[in-house]
Amino acid sequence: MTAHDGKKYVCTIPLGATGDGEDDGEDDGALETALGGTREDAETPKATRLEDIERARTVDEHLRPLEGRCFYYGNGDWWTYELCYKTRVEQFHREGTTRVNSYSLGKFDEAATMELGSERAATMGDGAEAGVDSGKLALENQRYHAHAFTDGTKCEDVGAAYSETRRTSEVRFVCAEDGSEGLSGVEEPATCRYVLTFRTPLACKAKDLRPKRPDVEQITCALVEDDAADETAARNGGENPEPATNAAESAGADAQTSTASAQSREEL
Repeated sequence: MTAHDGKKYVCTIPLGATGDGEDDGEDDGALETALGGTREDAETPKATRLEDIERARTVDEHLRPLEGRCFYYGNGDWWTYELCYKTRVEQFHREGTTRVNSYSLGKFDEAATMELGSERAATMGDGAEAGVDSGKLALENQRYHAHAFTDGTKCEDVGAAYSETRRTSEVRFVCAEDGSEGLSGVEEPATCRYVLTFRTPLACKAKDLRPKRPDVEQITCALVEDDAADETAARNGGENPEPATNAAESAGADAQTSTASAQSREEL
């Protein structure tokens, strides 16, 4: 290649530089399944499934500093949402210091939490064929670790069709590389079913929850020396023409000096 200054370089491109940088040689699909990510092979062997559960519990160890703490989120409308880590999720309206219109959105359910990964693994990849909105699919494909909350307040206030349905919630913990921590959003994708997003740098301790980035490969380049001068010298028998030119110029200058001296003597 030739640089902007005209110098030529020969460069070596690593073999891995033409890939997408996503495959780091490790099988992180198992953890993605347990944490709510994607996986092509949904039918995981039982032994691998147990391993997935253990890995998910490892992520919970990273989140342990959240225990005993409650977090709040208000989106500017009537409702305020409360998440008490591994305890409960509530929705309420506050008037002064009093909670009114309070609803339980579920209590932490460890068994349901363990099932979240396998259920999602069985349904991922079929969304497009089922006519699921692409925006929702993008949300579903985000990297997160999920907790399930079940057995909330009955939805009888919604309508007779939901009188026996209880509110449930899914809290998704995502990596916050900017250091922020807390609830960042609440959605209700289905009646009486809530999805809360919780951002925390603690989740970044799990490699599989960190955003994937392309691997950076080093391209090495070496300067190609210019052999033009050496080739010219070889064609001239190895002699440098520069001194000969200088000698001729010198001889001409001496001749002019001699002529000027002779004219001066004639005039005398």
